[in-house]
Amino acid sequence: MTQRDPTWSRLVPTPFRAEAAQISATLAFADGDVRRAGSEAARAVTASPADAQAIGLLATAMLLSGDAERTQRAFGLAGTLGWRDPVVQTYWLNARLQEGEARAAIDRFEAIVRGNPSFPATDRLLGALMADSEARGLLIERMGRRPYFARKLLAVDALALSAAVAQRADLLLDPGFEEQPLGCTIVEPMIEGLASRQMTGRARAVQERHCPV
Repeated sequence: MTQRDPTWSRLVPTPFRAEAAQISATLAFADGDVRRAGSEAARAVTASPADAQAIGLLATAMLLSGDAERTQRAFGLAGTLGWRDPVVQTYWLNARLQEGEARAAIDRFEAIVRGNPSFPATDRLLGALMADSEARGLLIERMGRRPYFARKLLAVDALALSAAVAQRADLLLDPGFEEQPLGCTIVEPMIEGLASRQMTGRARAVQERHCPV
């Protein structure tokens, strides 16, 4: 009703208008309708100009529309307002990785994993970091120094795709962990997740590397 009648729309409290527009933008992205997503995201920003998530959605629409200059400005603004927003973090992670700033990219990835462990793009981002030799080494170092981050990254959801679980197992088998095994407590969920998916070879290898009996 609020979309059809401007009079009613003005009576809806601003936070609710912003949230409704963000939901509409997200659904439009899911439908592949970038133009409608951009329009809804713009409404969300109008209703709540300091909302990092709303700005991030608008920036995403700009990115998908090929507007590189406005995309960078929008994500730059969103980054100053919301360090924890995963869409904003994803943009800057990719940007830093392309610029060769691997440590900054790892910082962004850690923020995503800690704040949004079920973020759909996490597996793709992990793959990009693993494909970069410097980023891969820094990621292994970070996991060794920050057990909470490692546990978040290695937590295996019952619905997790086998490919995602295998990807994390391959990371755990990297030679970089030979000098700093993570220990049984951290890798046990991964071992169980691998075994339940009939990846017994990987499960055994992870156990031998990080939790020898």
